[in-house]
Amino acid sequence: MSAALTLHAGPILLLGASGQIGSALFALLRAAGCQVHAPTRSTLDLLDLPAITQYLAQIKPVLIINAAGYTAVDRAESEPELALKLNYLVPQLLAEYAAAAQIRLVHYSSDYVYGDDGDALLGETRPLAPQSIYARSKAQADAAVLQAAPQALILRTSWVYAATGQNFMRTMLGLFRQRSELQVVADQFGAPTPAAWVAATTLQLLRFGQSGVLNLSANGHCSWYQFAQAILTLARQHQLPGLQCQHIIAIPAHAWPAAARRPLNSRLDLTAVQQICNQPMPDWQQGLQQTFLAWLAMQPE
Repeated sequence: MSAALTLHAGPILLLGASGQIGSALFALLRAAGCQVHAPTRSTLDLLDLPAITQYLAQIKPVLIINAAGYTAVDRAESEPELALKLNYLVPQLLAEYAAAAQIRLVHYSSDYVYGDDGDALLGETRPLAPQSIYARSKAQADAAVLQAAPQALILRTSWVYAATGQNFMRTMLGLFRQRSELQVVADQFGAPTPAAWVAATTLQLLRFGQSGVLNLSANGHCSWYQFAQAILTLARQHQLPGLQCQHIIAIPAHAWPAAARRPLNSRLDLTAVQQICNQPMPDWQQGLQQTFLAWLAMQPE
């Protein structure tokens, strides 16, 4: 536990502001009147580590939130150096700076670091067994951040999606208008989690002065197949124009061609974060309802 953070104490550096969690954080921080520096790729190249160091020295943040990273799980198998640089070396540099400057750092990790194929709830102290280049890069970052900056807050998220950006919900909604039949993996389980919930809980945890590793996802769990079925049900209920999909077929993970191995189990134990926030995380179905309606509101008439 660290001292509670006043978000208006000075400049906040937000990396990855164009991503799902980052854009939700940016909106919340700006709405709260915070001084946010959210450099674009043209302003700050995260592959240029000396440039990051120079940028940090220039703006002197009181808080760093790292929502950036390499998230192309399959492509990472053929681009390991790029994945390791963005997912491991950049967080390590940020942690070293945060420790030296005695400021807070928030870093987002992944359910994939656990690498579990069973059906147990995965607690934060469970040994890690990453099964892919992407997962290994995230696990290495967790260790490096904690070693350099023990007061950092690392949040392991699960199946994040939003009304904007590239994600499973939006992909399905597009495919429902293109195909009469889809195949979706039915033996990988996790909790679809709205980026907006992750962002809001992050700021709550910072205000509480929380540090260390925490799981953060929606409550409950489903398979990708069940998630897809729930999205299709909502699309039909709201009479989404152009729907073509009649059937979703459940398939095993091994039948879906992918370069990277995904864990079958991403059921996160939320005991710790719920105790800290003194309330349960909402269920994934509630998150889907909210996120779908937000997406629907953005559609042209």
